[in-house]
Amino acid sequence: MLITDFRLTAAAAARLARTGSPELPFEYGAAREQVDWTPHLPLLRSLVGKRLFVATDSVRTLYYLRDYDVILGKSELSDVGDQEFTYDKRTGKRDISTGQSLARIVNCYADGIILVSNARWRTANVTDEAADTVERLTKPMALPPDLNMQAHVWHGRPANSADCQTIHKLIGEPGR
Repeated sequence: MLITDFRLTAAAAARLARTGSPELPFEYGAAREQVDWTPHLPLLRSLVGKRLFVATDSVRTLYYLRDYDVILGKSELSDVGDQEFTYDKRTGKRDISTGQSLARIVNCYADGIILVSNARWRTANVTDEAADTVERLTKPMALPPDLNMQAHVWHGRPANSADCQTIHKLIGEPGR
């Protein structure tokens, strides 16, 4: 017996009109927060700008913002390998999971932003060790509470070292 529920919430009806589907794009794992980034896209795009952009959810970030520079997340990295800075053939980007790798990136780029879902913060995805490094090396930036997300930025003078040359070869220049 097939039972279909045709009731739509106002949000689902608006999503249906906008996208052709009442469903949120990716309802699995930490993405179950049921947060639609669409109303916040102008803000998020302006925050990212030309900074190096570290994301924690490749699928949703590509869906809403179309690009990022590197992924910070243990579960994302484990999908493609176990080595830091592994190249993800699906996205064309590098994946990292540790605070040490993040510190190398922050040391090598003048400006950057990390966007992380509250559901992924201090979990098996963005571990306590990585979150501690984020908090130590960046400054939090306020986001609307209904976005259920954190932004962390850094501004500095990038080091000019052999390690930074390696990092720049791996990640490239920021930009969308």
